[in-house]
Amino acid sequence: RRRRVDHRSSGTDEVDDPEADTTGMGSVSVWLTRGAVIGGAVVLLVVGAIATVLMLKWRRRRRRLRAVDPARRIVGAWANTTDSLIDAGLDIGPAWTDDRIAERARAVVQTVPHDLRRLAASATAMTFGGTERSAALVDDAVATSRQVDLAIRDDRSRWRRLRWRPWRRGCCARCSTRS
Repeated sequence: RRRRVDHRSSGTDEVDDPEADTTGMGSVSVWLTRGAVIGGAVVLLVVGAIATVLMLKWRRRRRRLRAVDPARRIVGAWANTTDSLIDAGLDIGPAWTDDRIAERARAVVQTVPHDLRRLAASATAMTFGGTERSAALVDDAVATSRQVDLAIRDDRSRWRRLRWRPWRRGCCARCSTRS
C-alpha cells in the first residue's frame, strides 16, 4: 500500500510504508493477542483464587490434626468433618449440638458412616471435659473423619466432586462451626 507523504523540499512523493498492512489481518491478530492476554489473566486470577482457598483449607485441616494435645486433635477431626459436611451442603444452625449435626448429616450424605455419632460424642467429651482417654480415641476420630470425606466423595457426581473442595463455605470462620 502506498501513501502520499509531503516533503517540503521535493513536494509530494509516493513512498512505501513498511508498517502498512496489505492483507488486512494486522488488526485482527492484534485483537486476538489482546483477547488471549486478557483471557489468560482472568483464568490466572480464577485459578489463583481457587488455589488460595484450597491451600487455606488444607493448612487448617492439617493444623487441626497435628495438634500436640490429643483432645485438640479429636476436636479438630470433628471440625474437619463439619467443614466437609458444610461444603457438601449441610446448613448448620448456630445453636446445633454435635449430636444434631451427626444426626442431620445423613440428609446430605446418605452413606455417612455410623461412627459419625461416636466422633461427635468424642468431640463433645473433649470440649467439655473427660480428656483422660483422649490418646486412645485419636486414631478412631481421624479415621472416622476420613471415612466421612470418602463417603461424601463417593456420594457425589464427578462435577459435584470438582466443586466440593474449592467451595468457600467451609473456609471462613463464621461459616464453620469450629475454628
